[in-house]
Amino acid sequence: MNNAERQTYALAILIVLITVLSLYSIHNAESTYRLRSVVATIPGIKSDIETLLDGCNVSITTLVPSGVDPHHYNLDTKSVIQLSNALAVVSTGHAPFEIQLRELGLDGRLFEISNISGLTYYNIPGNGLNIHMPIYDPDNYKIYITSLAYYMQEIMPSCKNTIEINLYQVLVNLSKLEVCRNLFSNTSGVAASPFTQYAVEWMGIDLRLILSSGEEASLSPHRLSYAKDLLANGAIAVIAVDEDLHPIDQANQWLYNEAVKLDSRIIYVLQPSTQESTLSKIQFTCDNTINTGTSMIQGNP
Repeated sequence: MNNAERQTYALAILIVLITVLSLYSIHNAESTYRLRSVVATIPGIKSDIETLLDGCNVSITTLVPSGVDPHHYNLDTKSVIQLSNALAVVSTGHAPFEIQLRELGLDGRLFEISNISGLTYYNIPGNGLNIHMPIYDPDNYKIYITSLAYYMQEIMPSCKNTIEINLYQVLVNLSKLEVCRNLFSNTSGVAASPFTQYAVEWMGIDLRLILSSGEEASLSPHRLSYAKDLLANGAIAVIAVDEDLHPIDQANQWLYNEAVKLDSRIIYVLQPSTQESTLSKIQFTCDNTINTGTSMIQGNP
């Protein structure tokens, strides 16, 4: 073999080695990404995970952008790839696209809040079980965040101690909200969005009417008249708001307008699709009712 042949052979071997190393690097990078990637379906859940995994060197992403109604979100190719590369996917298990996740073959990597045992579900007045964000209730939240922490410890054993410390701090902060438990004794309320029921009834508010029993509000003349009667007789208006503190839809805007007209007490609840963690959302409602000194929030959101 002459020099020219040797150089050609060496170059060929070098190319093969570079190709193999490149393929190995790509495979290794993909494996590392999967081992360090957790996907949340909605922003609030993402923030919950970030709180638990703070210090764990893990990538946490969300499918639904902040402010987008999860019920109107659809999976696309990008999101499916994102899901396939994740070590774990955390879902409320409620929105249509979240139900579709069960068909993607996530092989035990799907953590669904709706499957957590021990959660207490309320009944929407006259409309059956309320399955909308039960973790807005502090007791349910405690069960959820503890279950999520244990799950994360199982899939990330190297971060077990950090997760345990973070969980402890979360539970300490949660305990501080007990000042709001049964703050409103024997007080009726009216709301427009089902998820707000879990945010206020633990404080003693008895929601007599929720204008929406599902994704669409029922603004029939009879229900609107009943809502007005409730407000006129001292019921608290519970308004679902976005991150800018604006009513999230027509029903909440109507309820807010009527409450202002009748000089009714108003409480605001942040919608699930905002970026704040679930605990922050619960604390938002509790803090504002305490800080007013009159157990109410009044005025423009």
